[in-house]
Amino acid sequence: MAFKQKLKSLMGGRQESLQSPIEETASDILTVGAAVMKSKIEKVPVNPHEEQEIIDGIEDQYYNNEIFDTSLFELQKLPEILDLEKIAKDSAKLHTQLQAVSKRVSELILQNHPAYATELQRVMDLQRTLRSAGSVCLNGRRQLAHARESFTIASLGLLANYRKRQQLMGLLKS
Repeated sequence: MAFKQKLKSLMGGRQESLQSPIEETASDILTVGAAVMKSKIEKVPVNPHEEQEIIDGIEDQYYNNEIFDTSLFELQKLPEILDLEKIAKDSAKLHTQLQAVSKRVSELILQNHPAYATELQRVMDLQRTLRSAGSVCLNGRRQLAHARESFTIASLGLLANYRKRQQLMGLLKS
């Protein structure tokens, strides 16, 4: 129940025409909070050591599970009595961490792009080779089917000739 109240106070939810003190100040808090957050957002440091410290400062819960809900986690960390300064500070910290992680991911992508392009070229060559092998197999199967049919016809012809010969031999004897 307390979680719902926190969420309502953050979102500025209004269910009744009479506003409670919390509801009156929620929209003010959000408006002021956005302004404070914009002014307090730290720039992502250029220094790799500072950037690594920011990334190391990310809580372990973010890494534990692939289906981790970050928003719910952050909302559950909120205290009963909301403090605008602390919320803005946490938001700025999270934004800085996000920028550092995004920068690191971008760097890794750019760093690995040549290897990616090489592997992609190998995959495309492999696809071409597989298409060629598939057409060779298809052609071989067609020729094998034709040879089987020809062999069967020739075998049946030989058997028919042998049977006729046997019949003629039997006729000659009689």
